[in-house]
Amino acid sequence: TVTGRLVISEPTLTNYPGRTALSYDLRSIFIPEKGNTWLHFDQSAFEFRIFSAVNDDWQVAELFRNGRDPHTEAGLEIFGPNFEQINKDAFGLPRVQVKTVNFGRMYGRGPGAIAHHFGVSFGQAQEWCRIVDSKMPGLAKYRRYVEDCLDNEQELVNPFGRKRRFPIITEENHHKCLNEAYNFPIQSTASDINLLAMRQCYED
Repeated sequence: TVTGRLVISEPTLTNYPGRTALSYDLRSIFIPEKGNTWLHFDQSAFEFRIFSAVNDDWQVAELFRNGRDPHTEAGLEIFGPNFEQINKDAFGLPRVQVKTVNFGRMYGRGPGAIAHHFGVSFGQAQEWCRIVDSKMPGLAKYRRYVEDCLDNEQELVNPFGRKRRFPIITEENHHKCLNEAYNFPIQSTASDINLLAMRQCYED
């Protein structure tokens, strides 16, 4: 949990299509101890908000100022004007696909990996990536910053001072280190904001 965040995969329970029998079964395993209550909160597009702040991406920030959602915006362009109905009919899977591409591009995922993940053609995945990239004009700058920190400093530092060090980088592990580096500034900042908020709630 170097970013301060717990992660689960295959499937990611926080990003699993809702309102399906399997999703209810998966989430039913979380049972609070007697006398306690399990609470679940969703922060809408939180990592995108962090990205717009730490990267000073005006176009992403403008979406939020106008009350718009980056996943819906990308979904409308990828699936067309009936995206909301298509998503509803498919029990939320199209939105999960859009979110996967959105976050994938932010965290360095290429069209080849996206095509393999969804079983679509490379050309289709390239088009999805083009659409998503066009909505994040600061993405290239963010990637250059992360790559420079990784290759020249072997560490990244988030706005709260949390550090992620990469002491041993080789040709074999460089790609893995780069993926982790793309994640760190955004996810660790989001996590630290939540941790500080939780501490404040406890102290109050």
